[in-house]
Parts: sequence; structure tokens; C-alpha cells
Amino acid sequence: MLHWVFAGGGTTLVRQPRRLKDLDKETYQIILKRADVKIEDTLSAIIPIVKEVEKRGDAAVTKFTAQFDGVDLAPKDFQVSQKRVKAAYEKVSPELIVSLKKMHQQVWDFHQRQRREDWSIDKFFLNKKEAHYKLGQRFIPVERAG
Repeated sequence: MLHWVFAGGGTTLVRQPRRLKDLDKETYQIILKRADVKIEDTLSAIIPIVKEVEKRGDAAVTKFTAQFDGVDLAPKDFQVSQKRVKAAYEKVSPELIVSLKKMHQQVWDFHQRQRREDWSIDKFFLNKKEAHYKLGQRFIPVERAG
């Protein structure tokens, strides 16, 4: 169960923190089990899927979409056509469209604030030119996932 409160006149949704001591036993056990996940177990399940998608492409994506999502899609249906998008727009109220666009903008704005910037430092060890070093990080976004 999630506990939410509205703040700022009902315009901002804030999740209230929960205390472990206040949880029922079943919820507490579920939370504890989440910490037992081992990355090796997860990777051993994921790597064969990734390799099959690399090898078989859309055919593998079709297979795994059916297996995990219960949806049978042909590769031509991976991307929704403009015709179907237009038909969907015509089926909903203008108010809903305005609301969804506003929500989209809010989510976009939130994630834009999470973007990281590249940084680096240039230093000389013990102030000697021959002992120069440069450290930093680059954050390179991917154009498209999947």
C-alpha cells in the first residue's frame, strides 16, 4: 500500500516515508526479500535474452514480447502508425489530451533536472609538470534504447 499526500494546494504529489516498525509482517518480509536478489542470478537470466536478440533481431523481440508480456506482435507493429495515433486522439476528450500533455511535460522537466554534466580536473602532482594527470566523467546519452 502506498501512502501519498498532496502538497502545494493539490498540485504536487509527495510520497510519505514509511517506517519499518509500522509495517505489517508480510510487507516487511517482502521488503527484506528484495535485498536478497543477487546480480549474478539476474544477469544469468538476462544475458541469454540479450544474446538472442543480438543474433535474431526482431524475431527474438517478437518471441520475448509474447513470452513476457503475453502480446503477439509482428515487427511491423513495433511502432504505432500515425493513422492509429490520430484515431486514438479522436476517441478521447480534449481535456484528457491536455492533461496527458501536461503530465508528459512535468515528467520531462523532472528528468531533465536529473541530467548529469561532463566534468574533468587537470592537476599536477606535487606541482611538477611531468606529473600531470586529468580525471573526469563523461555522460553520453543513447539516442534510442532497444
